[in-house]
Amino acid sequence: MADNEHDYLTPKQLYAIGLLIEGKNDRETAEIVGVSRATVNVWKNQDNYFIAEYNSRINQLKDTIEASQHEVVLKAYRVIDKVLDIELQKDEPDTRVALGVIRNFKATEKLETNSEAIENRQKVRELNQQSDLKTAQMFASIGL
Repeated sequence: MADNEHDYLTPKQLYAIGLLIEGKNDRETAEIVGVSRATVNVWKNQDNYFIAEYNSRINQLKDTIEASQHEVVLKAYRVIDKVLDIELQKDEPDTRVALGVIRNFKATEKLETNSEAIENRQKVRELNQQSDLKTAQMFASIGL
């Protein structure tokens, strides 16, 4: 029995997934891979292994972007903190007002960027990937 989607996909399908993720459309992907546009469309809409691998790669990309954004936000906070410390030493009225605004600001949506939240989202994605694979295997076993 195959361990993952890669075992069920051809090299052309794996290449097509990469091209689609890069932003190529069905026609461009088909030309590059050497299949018809209709074939790419069938893979995208009817091949459960293809769909599961595509979704898995998209989720990996999202995780990478999220981790990168997390680092950027942390760096920005460090810079703001340094600047505030410098400005507070000047003890100017504008600085005190700006600090008061920042301290009283309440974000409307909290971005969970701690390592536990990121790890939990990764676990959910892994479970979804396993579920997608099992669903694809089930459909394949009954000829769909």
